[in-house]
Amino acid sequence: MNQAKPLKEYLEESNTKRIDAIASYIEAHVTSNWQFVFSHHQDKLQKAYKEAGDMAYGTYLNLLFLPIHKQLKEAGLRPEPRFPGEFDISREWGNEEENDQQRWMWSTVYSPNDEPLGTIVTIVYHDHTIARSAPASNYRFNRNWKGQRCRCSFPPIV
Repeated sequence: MNQAKPLKEYLEESNTKRIDAIASYIEAHVTSNWQFVFSHHQDKLQKAYKEAGDMAYGTYLNLLFLPIHKQLKEAGLRPEPRFPGEFDISREWGNEEENDQQRWMWSTVYSPNDEPLGTIVTIVYHDHTIARSAPASNYRFNRNWKGQRCRCSFPPIV
């Protein structure tokens, strides 16, 4: 895994709002590590896809965001729910063929004093017909009215 510096240090050096800096940090982590996580855990992801279909994307997201959770904890920050968000309260949109889907999940980040810093929305582009999605170059963080939005796309699992 590749991360330039600890989140706590990154936040101390940042001149932006904390939620913006946290979103930028997550974006850098995802951009730098999506391919390593995917290739390093390929067997586990293939097994998850064979057993549970596109729930394998949840396995992938958990693996991808695990280092983020460690950094948030070290910085005294707490996301609720854990990144990338809770599947049960997420929203999904897509086309009739179900080969161009997006699932929106969100997490509010809390300070050490339990003050809400903002909400980061993670958008996962995927496909219900086979385990694949748009090119990984589609990772982006864009501002929205409530915080940050992470646009995440993943490579084929099978």
